Amino acid sequence: MVIEKTIRVYEFIKKVIVHVPDRYFNMVRYYGLYAKMNDLFKLHRSIPPHVQREANHWWFRILTSFRFDPRRCKCGNLV
Repeated sequence: MVIEKTIRVYEFIKKVIVHVPDRYFNMVRYYGLYAKMNDLFKLHRSIPPHVQREANHWWFRILTSFRFDPRRCKCGNLV
């Protein structure tokens, strides 16, 4: 469904300017768990190969970020 609306040029510019960040404003897209280069991956060469394989798993990233293993249930056993 497409809705077309005719507005004045200055009104359009006002609406667009709201979404333009201030000068020298740094925008952060990803940080923490979703960052491409967090500290664990910067030290990739010094990590043993078996830990490198685990570092690519989603549960390992949650474990290192939040110190919580999402694979374990409340009783402590792996699911």
